[in-house]
Amino acid sequence: MKAGKIRYIGVSNFSSKELDEARASLKREDVVSDQVKYSPFDRHVEPDLFPYCEKEGITVIAYSPLEHGRALSNPLLGGKVAEIAAKYGKSPVQVLLNWVISKPRVIAIPKASSVGHALEDAGAGNFSLAPADLEALDAALGGR
Repeated sequence: MKAGKIRYIGVSNFSSKELDEARASLKREDVVSDQVKYSPFDRHVEPDLFPYCEKEGITVIAYSPLEHGRALSNPLLGGKVAEIAAKYGKSPVQVLLNWVISKPRVIAIPKASSVGHALEDAGAGNFSLAPADLEALDAALGGR
């Protein structure tokens, strides 16, 4: 008999192989999310995990999407991120977060140390970067 106590299953830092193993062991429910470290400067999950999650309908929850603020001092940001931010009337933080959530089935959970930071982070979700700007950011960030 199903007690109905579990509705959704989320995991953390699972590879696609580990997701397969976990999902194979489940009888009734399925994994709906995998929380992993992902940022413009730590993209190790893109080649394997992203395609798997997109195909299987699993949401990727990106933690540390701004590298605890270190992303903003990265020299790669120099011109391109600032240029794109100015084009949209957004901050570099908003552009970087928007780039993260532009990936299929990816949401971000940035840490905000103040109300102002939380409001700035929230402003990342109310616009979409044009495909050409996403490609330019990928190139500037050493995209795959």
